[in-house]
Amino acid sequence: RPPDAGHHGHHHLVLRQLARHPERRAVEHVGVELPRLLDLARAIASEPDLLLLDEMTAALPTTPCYLNGEYLPVSEAKVSVLDRGFIFGDGVYEVVPVYGQRLFRFDEHMARLSRSLSKLRIANPHSPAEWLERCRKLVASLAEQSGAGDLLVYIQVTRGVALRDHVMPQGITPTVFMMSNPLKPATPEQRHHGVACVTARDF
Repeated sequence: RPPDAGHHGHHHLVLRQLARHPERRAVEHVGVELPRLLDLARAIASEPDLLLLDEMTAALPTTPCYLNGEYLPVSEAKVSVLDRGFIFGDGVYEVVPVYGQRLFRFDEHMARLSRSLSKLRIANPHSPAEWLERCRKLVASLAEQSGAGDLLVYIQVTRGVALRDHVMPQGITPTVFMMSNPLKPATPEQRHHGVACVTARDF
């Protein structure tokens, strides 16, 4: 078990692990599954860090996302540690509001995304039609999963993966990540009194 975890805490972690893997449950078939339970307990005792990683991953949402051509749960999405978005913040993002499952001012948001990418000299990896197809698919998936009609589509484009160097590499494939989340509505108090804001020139 982990050095500062008692027997009870350790058993609780094992059971939580088993709960996420029904094929390993010992409750329903004790005689058959007990060896697997013991094997799992030994593995956790010898490599507690693996359990910690699994616990953190389990805490992430299972909402759908898009990453480099693949649709998958956001809890399973992974990018390279050498992605320049991770190393240097070398990328841009755009957020498209969705009301009643309809994308709001999509063309204007795509124009701003293109301008932002152009400023950083990152090639736009998709055409407007391709962005629209991906956005609509994420909106439909989340609406089906959660029933929410008002959403936000988050788009992140980085320069891509390359060995760390301050010089911007040429010819690498941009990383594209997209996800959709329910839109948090303004509170009744905010609607009644309004909110303070500052305007600034957009680029």
